[in-house]
Amino acid sequence: MVILITGRPNAGKTTLAKKLVRKYDEAILVDADEFREVFKKKGYTRRSRIGWMMTLARYAALRESQGFLPIIAMVSPYRKTRKAMMKLFKQAKLIYVDGTDKYMWEGSVYEEPLEDENPLVIKGNYG
Repeated sequence: MVILITGRPNAGKTTLAKKLVRKYDEAILVDADEFREVFKKKGYTRRSRIGWMMTLARYAALRESQGFLPIIAMVSPYRKTRKAMMKLFKQAKLIYVDGTDKYMWEGSVYEEPLEDENPLVIKGNYG
């Protein structure tokens, strides 16, 4: 199984992910911000974001196949791409941390999950 935690910037995604990682022995954190630093990925265009989302999803799918429980914490702003990510996993759960637009980057859009994504919705901005 893979857990994808999505939401606006600073909603509390990483805080929640870290709590879950401590709860499950086989869990590993796949934090988009940490991975961006390691791999020097700084692009924030729509195209670069989609590529980055799919890269982390493929990594998580690999780790899932190795018996781990990857917990991904990332903004993942596009519904269509989130759906494509979820298709890569044997089992998946989407958690949406519902936070404020206060920290959104200028000119950006966040597409909230709809019913067809079957999200578990958690009130955010507690991190």
